[in-house]
Amino acid sequence: MLEIGCGVGRVGRSVAPLCREWVGCDVSPTMLRLAAEGLADLPNVRVVETSGFDLAPIADETVDAVYCTVVFMHLDEWDRYSLVAEGERVLRPGGRMYVDNFNLCSEKGWALFEEHRTIPPAERPANISKSSTPQELETYLRRAGFHEIVIEAEPEDLWVRAFGQKPR
Repeated sequence: MLEIGCGVGRVGRSVAPLCREWVGCDVSPTMLRLAAEGLADLPNVRVVETSGFDLAPIADETVDAVYCTVVFMHLDEWDRYSLVAEGERVLRPGGRMYVDNFNLCSEKGWALFEEHRTIPPAERPANISKSSTPQELETYLRRAGFHEIVIEAEPEDLWVRAFGQKPR
């Protein structure tokens, strides 16, 4: 199991006990250090520093599942797609990928977008959340070669969730 953008390992804490090996990737050495310290009691945990736009340290077809949660909002579109394509590369045939972001097309997502729009451009923080649409996430998965794509996006839900499977 590979998590892209693991931060301090908050999600990894719940996922690692359910799999043979959990690998947490992040661009921040500080976050990886905190994740390694916080998950030190779990023998199947490994952390890997990545660039933020690829998974170069991870070998081809060595992972059963890849997920990236609450990360796409911090990335530009090109880097989102690059990580989906890299997810496809590192997955074994039949492996699955999950990504999410806040949904511009939902009422809550639009409200968050409008809230951020009120911040003057010169005052917007660099880490301001950027939305996705269901169509965007579906396109990334399809173009990267995934099949059996499932998109979950409810009109009243803040999140859009996208799942895909690498062909066998």
